[in-house]
Amino acid sequence: MAEIQVELLKASYGDCIFININYDGKSFVIMIDGGPSYSYRHKERGRMKPGALQDKLDELKSQGKAIDLMIITHVDEDHIGGIKAWFEHDFPTSDFVREIWINDDIVSHRKS
Repeated sequence: MAEIQVELLKASYGDCIFININYDGKSFVIMIDGGPSYSYRHKERGRMKPGALQDKLDELKSQGKAIDLMIITHVDEDHIGGIKAWFEHDFPTSDFVREIWINDDIVSHRKS
């Protein structure tokens, strides 16, 4: 039987969701969207502070876990801003983010 845990990160008007699945002794992490840019880092009293997304990513790294699948539902700021801020600050390796799905026409076009 699978154990599924859903975590909604504080992202104000945006979305940032982590789904942890434990199945047959294996663990899988799915990330859906990244909230607005301040979900990753934000300025507070003149200093840069980690946001909920940066805290979660640091937690995963400290546990030796990775994001098996990142899903970006669309490219509005409140869904992709945190991911953009993360990638600009600390671009992840393919060992940490193993696969990315994005719902957008601009990513690739195939000719018939």
